Amino acid sequence: MRRIPRWSLAFAGLVCLSVFAYWGVWLPLRSSGYDFTGPYEAAYALGHHASLQVYDVAAQRAYSATTLHLPDGPSDFRWTPPMAVFLIPLGLLPYAAARVIWWALGVVGLATSVWLLARCVAVIRAMRASQEDARAAFWPALALLACAAAVMQPVTDSLRLGQSATILLLGFALMAYGEVFDRQTLGGIGLAIAILDKLFPGALLLYFLWRGRYQVVWVALAGVALACLVTLPVTGVAMYGAFAHALLAFSAEPNGGAVNLSLFHALIVTASALLRPGRPEARGALYVALAALVCAGLFAVALGARGWPAALRRGAQVDGETPEARLFAFSWIVTALLALEPVDWVFYYLLALVPLAWLVAWPGDEQRDRRVMWLLPPRSVWRVIGFVGCALAVAPLPFDTRTAAPMSLAFMFGICARPAGILGLWLAHAASRGRKAASETSALALEAT
Repeated sequence: MRRIPRWSLAFAGLVCLSVFAYWGVWLPLRSSGYDFTGPYEAAYALGHHASLQVYDVAAQRAYSATTLHLPDGPSDFRWTPPMAVFLIPLGLLPYAAARVIWWALGVVGLATSVWLLARCVAVIRAMRASQEDARAAFWPALALLACAAAVMQPVTDSLRLGQSATILLLGFALMAYGEVFDRQTLGGIGLAIAILDKLFPGALLLYFLWRGRYQVVWVALAGVALACLVTLPVTGVAMYGAFAHALLAFSAEPNGGAVNLSLFHALIVTASALLRPGRPEARGALYVALAALVCAGLFAVALGARGWPAALRRGAQVDGETPEARLFAFSWIVTALLALEPVDWVFYYLLALVPLAWLVAWPGDEQRDRRVMWLLPPRSVWRVIGFVGCALAVAPLPFDTRTAAPMSLAFMFGICARPAGILGLWLAHAASRGRKAASETSALALEAT
């Protein structure tokens, strides 16, 4: 196969850089960063010892109108209490200055995440090629991942609106790096960062326990506990009760509204369109239960694909697995986690950078016994499906579910496109695991004969 000309690669890189310069730099610096107004107000209130209950939306609006005069806002504050305390230094600055610093921190988190994932790809590709120096594989991987991140809508929207998704990605990149290089303490720090930012990564505690990565679990729990303990004099115990109440009130809406792009919501919308054409999406318990069962099933399969829990396996040495196997396992569970979470905003799909790194590091088709594997498509087919799924999950889409008519074609496509991409990624992982299992079975059968 002919090599791609360097000028075309340079042109593609220039296009991606131009897109990011506009969508990730120019627009964010000119926007009000609406999603950052709520966290800023919470940090301001804590820093100035105000009596505001920062999880009370009505009180937020009144406080902003009388004291802060935030643009369009403020937004609802749903971050964890320790995060509000960590933002107090920004709350002591004028909003415009704090917004720019927060954007810069987001860019640093994104750049660090891309660097960590590129290191993971480089070491795996170098090991497969029996090379001691991974630098030759690092720069192409870094360029590819950086270009992908530059044009991802979850990335640019997060930076433009002032979300914390790039900080969340940093936690996941640290976990991936810790898995590939077998640095469990670093992985635990990454998991603690992810949990403190958003609660749903806490499901990964079960994953690391299952795989026997106990140090990751203890470091993560210790990190979260330490953050809560250190910030407790500022937050007080009552703030945690208000946080739990706000989460329960928010989850009272079972499908999360038109901006919920989760697989859970997509399954409900699809089932409603098929079984109740021309009617609003279903809210019945049966639809919710079946959607939850499918999502939990995908997570359970990814969790159990490596066998029984480490605690029940005699002589199991999870730490003895190859870096490639550990990246594959973590990539699959990240994909399953996105499918499990019942409320996914577009920003969460930024985590698709982790399975993208696995796709870049994915090996070619190995020699196989056709008597065993002839029913399975070649790896190249599943690799293409994985790349298409990743692109569908993160690409800018012209469909705005907030303005589309409920249950219209535009609404359904906007709701279902990204979850469909995650399903494609999940299937690519499952197929890779299935082919490896079939290859191992074939090898054992040949040895026996």
